[in-house]
Amino acid sequence: MVCDPVFLLSKEEWNDLAENSKVNIKEDYIFCYFPGGVSKSMDEFSSNLAKEKNCKRILVSNEWRNILRDGKKMYDCGPLDFIKLINGAKYVCTTSFHGTAFATILNTPLYVEAGGGKGDSRIYTLLSMTNKKDCIINQKNEINKENAEGLEQSIQFSKEILNRIFDN
Repeated sequence: MVCDPVFLLSKEEWNDLAENSKVNIKEDYIFCYFPGGVSKSMDEFSSNLAKEKNCKRILVSNEWRNILRDGKKMYDCGPLDFIKLINGAKYVCTTSFHGTAFATILNTPLYVEAGGGKGDSRIYTLLSMTNKKDCIINQKNEINKENAEGLEQSIQFSKEILNRIFDN
């Protein structure tokens, strides 16, 4: 099985693409991405982390309930803005596979809440492959920022498969 296509570009390639983003945030922030809503525990966790680290929270989602949450809301965040915001963040707090994936690619410290939804198996697989299962918030540990050997093998395998397909 091949990996998600976001892993086929390197951190440097994603950052080169994100240079076209108009986002320019000077202060320290925590990037919060909770598509489909956020649990009370993750809202409290990310809010407390922001206070502890003396950062603002930036909430990126079209979720209407974010109107009531503390922090700067960004409802019109495009893909390049998303990448640039994750890369510039002090921490990422998310419930999303792609939030988790880009934080992993960009080596941004990460906290994830995976509560049994259908996308969670991809999150658990990714965190297992990268030895980052300890960034799941109910385990209350910071992530291990070492490079992901298992993920690198999967990316290389995926590129080889795709090259074979397109070379024929």
